[in-house]
Amino acid sequence: GITEETLTMATSLDPRPGLTKSHPVALLVTVATPVTVFTRSATGMARTVKVKKIFVSNGSPSFATVDVGTGLAGAFVASFPRIRVEAGMHETISGDQLPNLELAANVTASAIVAAGIGAGDLAVRVQLEVEEIGG
Repeated sequence: GITEETLTMATSLDPRPGLTKSHPVALLVTVATPVTVFTRSATGMARTVKVKKIFVSNGSPSFATVDVGTGLAGAFVASFPRIRVEAGMHETISGDQLPNLELAANVTASAIVAAGIGAGDLAVRVQLEVEEIGG
């Protein structure tokens, strides 16, 4: 018969395996101003992106909340739960902690820090590991 383990294995298989990639660290230096964290590969066919891991480092003197989604400026839409990172700490979100979403756009991030965001060591940093699918 079908066991819970068999069902879990069957639903976790992806018939369209992609290419796992990471992107350079993005610095969030202006409050509530999204920046591109991962740019989809330019191919003749549309690709989608599954975020597999989010790494956030907070160099500011107060806690930061980081949103990861798509769009820039007034078009930013958060796609994942908000991440809170205490001052001087880092957070890694991966696996079952992330919703299983396929994004058809470049991935962006935005941060809010009570004390404001600084440059250099005081910046909030975001890095992603993604799986690109298609094209």
